[in-house]
Amino acid sequence: MSVIPLPTSHRPAALVVAVDAFLDRYRDDPGTRATYTETLRRLRETAGDQLPVAALTPELYEQTMARWDQGAANTWNKHLSALTSFTTYCHRQDWLTTDPGRRLERRKVTRTRDKAIPRARLDRLFTTTATHCASGCCGGCSTRPAPAPRRSSA
Repeated sequence: MSVIPLPTSHRPAALVVAVDAFLDRYRDDPGTRATYTETLRRLRETAGDQLPVAALTPELYEQTMARWDQGAANTWNKHLSALTSFTTYCHRQDWLTTDPGRRLERRKVTRTRDKAIPRARLDRLFTTTATHCASGCCGGCSTRPAPAPRRSSA
């Protein structure tokens, strides 16, 4: 087995080398690797493969994220997380001293699936006459005739 030394702060790393080293960490996690690959492919297209990692700028990250400007907040946040993870990895390798993603913010996710029961459904539930009360707690069901009065046996 041969050992290939990773570039250090004494030897600047090209973006393509840093991306490959970063993605190699996820070879056993294909879902994460696929997501990160999509994001980092866009970064490589924007910045160029041979750009030193230390030369990454907020403008390059903004141009990369512009691809998902019109997407849903979850999509934006997913790709921003991929860039953040890559940036953290590069910091640990001493390839970066600043955070090129510092201007980018996560987007607020709006809940589209309200748990409230729609008004029309509530109206149908409370106005229907086909509702049966199995327990008899309310004096019987509105679809059953009222019980006949009892005769006294006097």
